[in-house]
Order: sequence, then structure tokens, then C-alpha cells
Amino acid sequence: VFRNGIHFHLRTSEGRVEVITVSIVIPVFNRVEFTRQCLSSLYRWSFWEGVEFEVIVVDNGSKDATGEYLEEAQHRYPNLRVLRNQENQGFARACNRGVQGSSGKYILFLNNDTEVWPGWLAPLVRVLERDERVAAVGSKLLFPDGTIQHAGVVVINHKQIKDPLWCCHIYRQKPSSLPEANERRVYQAVTAACMLVRRSAFEAVGGFDEGYWNGYEDVDLCFKFGERRWLVVYEPESVLIHYESQSGLERFKRVKNNVERLHTKWLGKVSPDLVVEEDGRILASSNYIRRYVFLEKPFTSLIILTRNNLEYTRLCLESIRKYTPEPHEIIVGDNGSTDGTVEYLENQPDVKLIKNGYNLGFALGNNRGLREARGDYVVFLNNDVVVTEGWLTRLLACAKEDDRVGAVGPRSNFVAGPQLVPGVPYGEDLEAMQEFARKWSLEHAGQWENVPRVIGFCMLVRREVIEKIGGFDPVFGTGNFEDDDFCLRLQLAGFTIKIAHDVFVHHFGSKTFQSESIDYRKLMERNWEIFKRKWNLPQHASMERGYVPAMLLRQSFQPEKHVVPLHFAPLPLDGLREKKCLATFSPRVVRFFVERFQADDPVTLVLYYPEEEAYEKVKRCLEEAGYPEEATPDILIHSTPLPERKIPELVAAVDVVLLDGADSPFLP
Repeated sequence: VFRNGIHFHLRTSEGRVEVITVSIVIPVFNRVEFTRQCLSSLYRWSFWEGVEFEVIVVDNGSKDATGEYLEEAQHRYPNLRVLRNQENQGFARACNRGVQGSSGKYILFLNNDTEVWPGWLAPLVRVLERDERVAAVGSKLLFPDGTIQHAGVVVINHKQIKDPLWCCHIYRQKPSSLPEANERRVYQAVTAACMLVRRSAFEAVGGFDEGYWNGYEDVDLCFKFGERRWLVVYEPESVLIHYESQSGLERFKRVKNNVERLHTKWLGKVSPDLVVEEDGRILASSNYIRRYVFLEKPFTSLIILTRNNLEYTRLCLESIRKYTPEPHEIIVGDNGSTDGTVEYLENQPDVKLIKNGYNLGFALGNNRGLREARGDYVVFLNNDVVVTEGWLTRLLACAKEDDRVGAVGPRSNFVAGPQLVPGVPYGEDLEAMQEFARKWSLEHAGQWENVPRVIGFCMLVRREVIEKIGGFDPVFGTGNFEDDDFCLRLQLAGFTIKIAHDVFVHHFGSKTFQSESIDYRKLMERNWEIFKRKWNLPQHASMERGYVPAMLLRQSFQPEKHVVPLHFAPLPLDGLREKKCLATFSPRVVRFFVERFQADDPVTLVLYYPEEEAYEKVKRCLEEAGYPEEATPDILIHSTPLPERKIPELVAAVDVVLLDGADSPFLP
């Protein structure tokens, strides 16, 4: 390592700064054993959810070993930051401070005495993504014995105990299988032991009221949301264990003050859900508690990657606008176009543009689009595809025929396998193509077929598939075999695949490969070798003979092996300065770096140079360029070879990637 030398991690060129979707704020006070268990479960399961997140722990002046543990945890866990208060400032103030230090679109408040279960986070995010009326959504919390701790907060005018705004957890200590506790509901409040809120709504109402002390802050916040006619939803698909009230006696020292403050603010404004009469009779007094249902029409996210070829992108978008009346969004990830594509897309009001800055390849580019997608379904669509009348309606109809259908593909003129329609008669005439597609769809109406795979040029995927298996595997780089791999993992997870024979779309085919002068055959052979290694195929297996999917599907689904998280945890690298760049070694890169930065600049160049003599070669390069080691900016040499699946983690650890030639491992 050159401490005043070179470090360059290039993760984010312009427009590719990672956006944190969820900021998880955890206030803690002592009880380090619970904090350790909470963070362990959080990082064990949350990376499989396909949700970008950061964790902000606010230490409220803990006196036990919490401080030492959090210092260690910051080095162990990615995207974890610790904010420290000198004394216990209470739940509300700690949470507000955590929000101030966060960057997420959504804020999740989480008690440290919780333990998350697999699949806990995505259902919460899905509610806020799909319904802008919702300001907050809460989880189903269970006691360690499996009974219900929280399934929504009910507001009661309790005449027996003289409390007109008594708030309690409905179905407390009932079995977790209770039907009423396993349906989405709209309540007036949910607990902030695990509550996801929309940042814009949280800021609009001024955050938590710091006049409360460890009680009723969450109820008060939800009442403020309701005052603005926003919804508060209970989502039972999100499940956690809650050990409840493990912060000590301080939690209860101001209960009376909290109740009085709630009454002062909300009596006469909030109507109770129930009335308990003095004789014990229970009366319903309002309809605040009701079932919550998503919008009936499915929402579809269309994800398109571009790399130059503007003329085909125009045709693709024009066809979508003309032939896609269904609710949808268009997400375009541009992989470093230089032909005016970016400028064109910036002026398309119906396009959500992600500027990747360089060629992320098919897998990483689509995965980045997935992180922005809000749909119940996702369509991966090549930019050289022209869609046709009724295309999405029929793909959705096929997918909805059975909840187990995970992916659907159409027929086309340029595609491999049974999706191909050979010898189409329309030539280059796209109007004639549309007429051909209409007739084709009528002749094949309702004809669907189970298949072991569909090609990724136009693939509709159910949201639940993404939540279970993640995205495409970046190990396949620019493209080829990542869709085979995705289809195998999808089926191992219990889903099926269909071809909708009544959908025809036009595919110009391989336009990016052609315009980038990519050797398609060489790329296919390279990725075939990767595919064989990943799926344990015999080394002598030939690409021409292919593989038998049924043989590979005999194994069981293993999350550690078959899930590709959409978010990659950054590879831990010590001693980096504020700005981080990444490159492979070349004299030109080294000269470029040292000529532009000084020894005391807050920048590090990470050189990925997996050779035994890497240090000596870099040092010699600096000497030949006339730069003594002590006068160069900071350089870190990563000389340990990384497996291909680890490369995205290295890229995720930096801010920008410097590319010197087409042979860089960071350029798929």
C-alpha cells in the first residue's frame, strides 16, 4: 500500500451516485446483546430483498459495551453509521437526529430489540411504492413464543379506566395464524418498533414530537399523518420478532406526561375505533379499521438499457407509447452512450433516466433499473424491440393465469428456440409488421406453453420472483447466458415459465453488439465457460449441444447460492480517503492520476493488480514518471485475485471507475 500513493476505485461516474432507498434508523440505549442480534439478522437477510438501504444507529449515551460493539460493527457491516449522544435523549429526539443524518427516500424506524425474518423489508417498501396515499406502514411483530405482539394499534374510548384515547395493540398474544392479523388493514396508528414512513410525509409533519418520552411518539406521528388524510397501513407479510421494552426502566418514567400530552393534542380531533362501556360492552364507533387493498390494475415497470443506437431507442419508445395503455413506467438505464441518446432521453418526460456513465453490461444495468422499479410486474426490454398492439395485455393475461407463473416471453422474428417465428413476410416495413402481429395474435389467441426458459430481449417477470431470487448475475458481463441462469434460479424457487404464443414483437437483433464491434461468438464462448462452472456442468460440455434444464433443476433452492442481491455490499477496504477511484494497472492510468492530484488531496486510487510483484511494478512506474513515492497522492494496490462474482463488490466500494481500454474487468 502507498499511503501517499495511489488508490482508485471508480464506482460512480456522473449520474451514477447510488441512491439509498431506505434509511433504517435504530435508536439504542444499553442492551448491547439485543443490538448485536438485531444488526446480525438485519444484514443476514436484508441484502436478499433487492432494496437499497443504509443503517444509522443512534446511541443514546449507552453505559455498557454498546459503544465498543458499534465501533467494531462499522467496520464489519456496509452502509452502517453511528451517531452518538452523550446522554439518553429519548426515542423521539434520537430518531429525528437519525433522519437528519440519513439520505433515504423512505425512513424505517426499528427498535434494537427486534430480530428480522427473511422477506421482511420488501413488502413494506412495496406498499409505499404502489400507493402515494400511504404515509406509513407497519409490520407484524411476534413475541419470541410466536404469539402476536403487534398487528396494528387500536384507539379505544375506555370508560372503565377513564382513558378516552387508550391506544393498545390489537390481537396481542393471539396466535400468529389468526386470520384477522394476516390481512392488510388501514389503522389510525402502527408501532414504530418497525415502521416505514415516506420521508416527504415525515418532514411535512415535522417528524416525531420530542415532547414525548419513550411512549406515544409513534401514535402521535400517525395521528399527524391521518390529519392530512394520509393512510397508515399494517402489512402482515413483513414479520419480525420483538422482545419488547428491553431498554430498561427509563422507558416508563414519563408515562403520565405522555398520556396527558396525547390528550391535549388529540382529544376532539381523533375518533376512537371502539368504545368500552363501564359495564364492559364493546361498541364500534367508526370505520377507521378496514381492509387495505392494492389498486386492482397491475402496474408494470418497463426496463430498457441503451448504449448508443438512438434511432432504435426512438422506435422502441414510440411503439410503447402507442401500444401500451396499461398503467406502466419506463425506466431507461443508459450505459455510457455518446451518440446523443442521453440528451434525447433527458427530454422525454415519461422516462425515468438512470445515467450509468459507462457500460455496466446487461445484468448490472438491469439490476440497477430493478432497484428503481415500482411495478407488480417488470418487463426487461431491449431497446431494439418494437412492441405491438395488445402486447402487454396478453403477456399479463398469461402471467395471471396462475400465481406460479414467474416469467413470460413473446414470439419474435429474431430470437433463439421456440420463441422464433421464422420467415416473417414483412421485411423492414414496420406498418406491415404491425398488421402481421395483429393477425398472428388472433390466430394464436390464448395459446400459452410451459417452457424451461425464455430469452431476455423481452421478458415479463412477476415482482415476487425478484423478491425471492434477486436480479441477473453480473458475472455474465455484457450479455449471454444471464437469462438462462435467471430462468433456472426462478424455477428452483418454485415458479414456472411460459411462452405467450399470442404475442408477437419485432426484434431488430444484436444492434448493441454490432455497433460496439463486440465479437459475439467469443463472448458466447466466454460466458458458456462461466455458466458451466456456476452450474457444475462437465468441462467437456459443448455450447452447441447445450444443457438439459431438467438435470440442473433436480437440486433444491438455496438462497446463499441462488439469490443475486440487487444491492452489492461494498468490499471492505481500509484506509481510503474521501474520494475513491478504481482502475486496473497501466502506466497511463498511474500517470493520469498523479498528474492531476497532490499528495494531500482527499482522494485514493485503488489499483486492482492481482500479481505478486504488483507493488514493485507500480513503484517502478512512479519512479520512471518522475514521481517519488512520498510525493504521490494516495494509492492502494489490491493484489489479491478476486473471483468474478466479487468484482461488483469492489466496484461498489468506490465513487468512480477509470477505464483504460476494453480489457478492463470493470467494463463488461
